Amino acid sequence: MTASYLSPAELGDIWSAVKSTPCYHDFNGIHRIWADLLAEVAARNSAGIVALGARLMETSSSLERDERTYIVAAMSTAYVRLGQLPQARELLMTQWDKLNHGGEFGLSLRELLALAQPGEHPALAGSRPTEPGVHGS
Repeated sequence: MTASYLSPAELGDIWSAVKSTPCYHDFNGIHRIWADLLAEVAARNSAGIVALGARLMETSSSLERDERTYIVAAMSTAYVRLGQLPQARELLMTQWDKLNHGGEFGLSLRELLALAQPGEHPALAGSRPTEPGVHGS
């Protein structure tokens, strides 16, 4: 819940503290992978998000709908950030019927699917809409 409000540096301090706790060190398996995924989201590390998200999808056959939705949203966003649109599209298409489209990620999922479609798209980083009647240079 803090990832969108704090910088990666600020979140790095928080996640360093979490990862230094006995609780973190005593757990392995799915709980540890979740913690590591959330730390990668906080760090905005796209490659780490994809890798850990894939591990969660592979190792957990009993993901709840909202958990799966979060993982797919995070992974497809990371794929888009990495410029790997075919991978984002494939992930979204194969998981689409298993996702919660009415929750907090509903709009994001539709936007990610649109971005991942074949064809030319404007650069995502640094792009912004122009005002009506004003043409970009």
